[in-house]
Amino acid sequence: YALGDRVISTSAHRIYESLQNGNTNHDPLADDGTWWIDAGPTNRWAMFDESVGTATAATDSIVVVLEPVTQIGGLVLLGSQAAQMQVQIERTSTSELVYTTTVSLDSYPVGDWYEYLTAPIQFNADAVLTDLPIVADPRITVTITKSGDVSAGSLVLGSVHQLGSVQYGMQLGIVDYSRKETDAFGATTLVQRAYSRKVDLSMVCDQATLNGIYALLSNLRARAVVWIPTASAGYEASIVYGWYRDFSIDVATPSAFYCSLQIEGLT
Repeated sequence: YALGDRVISTSAHRIYESLQNGNTNHDPLADDGTWWIDAGPTNRWAMFDESVGTATAATDSIVVVLEPVTQIGGLVLLGSQAAQMQVQIERTSTSELVYTTTVSLDSYPVGDWYEYLTAPIQFNADAVLTDLPIVADPRITVTITKSGDVSAGSLVLGSVHQLGSVQYGMQLGIVDYSRKETDAFGATTLVQRAYSRKVDLSMVCDQATLNGIYALLSNLRARAVVWIPTASAGYEASIVYGWYRDFSIDVATPSAFYCSLQIEGLT
């Protein structure tokens, strides 16, 4: 391979770029960075890596068919450019349709006819489903559509765990990795880079769940998880795909305790 040539690893589903001319018999997966650089996931698999910033892109629609081997109770679409998402679940053995729903991502609140005629159409980037039926042999078909360019940053499926009731006072923000530097002459350089979401929240939980929640949070350390403070429409900005930086439990009363979480997202 010549300098700049790109190859795809079909086992890792990633793209590698050659760093030198005369690149022969060097396995990208075993390379130490001398011959190859990881240029990111393939388009088909970009929505399944642990990054919201890398997206699977297509024209008009993206159709994904999944046959998970573990129980799936929830599905989350993040960082998308789409108008709607349709999810269907059927039994693999019988092709019986057991679940279907369509989620509209149109989020712009139209106040009057002037806005209806002149304002740009805006769509939510995220969608949440936490009511998927438990099926022994599911085949899940996800169809994401929008006229023109459509993309999906992350599609995450898994089990759903209810921790407690999130209290008012939740704080939302971002961690910005952009470059912002000012030299000795006052000239400022701005380079926009990736960012991640962050959420600080407190929730009240039933005392009977104390040991279970403590064990669950202990097992989830340094693991990428989708955190959903509320599934109510209009609060999609609070959804974070990432890890908790810290958690603390305040056993406030004999019947309830408070759990505080500091959550930081993946870029």
